[in-house]
Amino acid sequence: MVVTISRQYGSAAMSVARALEEQLAYRIVHDELPTVVATRLGISQEAAERVAAGPKTLTERILRGFSQATPEAAGFELHAPDIDAEFVRAIEEAVREAADLGDCIIVGRAAGRILMDRDDVVRVLLRAPLAWRAARVMESLGCDERSARTEIARVDEARSAYTREHYGTERDDIRLYHLIVDVARFGVEGSASLIAAGVHAASNAQ
Repeated sequence: MVVTISRQYGSAAMSVARALEEQLAYRIVHDELPTVVATRLGISQEAAERVAAGPKTLTERILRGFSQATPEAAGFELHAPDIDAEFVRAIEEAVREAADLGDCIIVGRAAGRILMDRDDVVRVLLRAPLAWRAARVMESLGCDERSARTEIARVDEARSAYTREHYGTERDDIRLYHLIVDVARFGVEGSASLIAAGVHAASNAQ
């Protein structure tokens, strides 16, 4: 079986994925995807990671505005204007190949949407109340609450825009998911247990 995890920013997705990894003995597919894409596109892993994640800080956003004229200033090595389209295609290929190997947890990358037509996939959305997520982001980034909430809004909108632009769907559309789990309510281990139970049930139902 394959588990895809979409998430609101700050909802402890990687912690849940690692707990689920232990419970199911599945492998996590996340960090290696930019490496695979970089190899296929002939760019550095750093550049692939930047395209995947989008600019995270104000400085990076400013630098990206100059990247067409001076790509080296922003750390980009992107030479083709359609690099975003190429990146999306490469990610889709990498996600499908990972799914073909079976028994994995794919975090982000619109994997649930990419694998929508497969019967061996459990599509999960992790969410949590804004205040809970803001507290986690404040701790992680060492910022104040206002900055945390601003960053949450920016990242969530960027992820939604990616799904909207490339797949014509809204990331928060509940019809895209088999399970929607509130991590604040159930905790990291509890959320992983709920997902694991769903995976076992889906496997037995096949």
